[in-house]
Amino acid sequence: MGNLFVVNEPFAFKAVWAVCKGFLDEKTRKKIKMLGSSYRETLLEYLNNEDIPEFLGGTSQGELSDDIGPWSDYELGADGSV
Repeated sequence: MGNLFVVNEPFAFKAVWAVCKGFLDEKTRKKIKMLGSSYRETLLEYLNNEDIPEFLGGTSQGELSDDIGPWSDYELGADGSV
């Protein structure tokens, strides 16, 4: 996993996360970012505006299931290498 962004998370999620994150490895915890409602600038540090879905303020017309994003620029070999 590269990074996981959680945006507009409700209070209940924050409470559950506070407990669950203790069970994760620190390396994994650092990849999970809670952005709340001021997420746009942080997303733009990692993604191009055209890769961010419209409902998050970007210009991507694709559905979430379309697997659109910068990760599509790479093809994995049979052994999992790039």
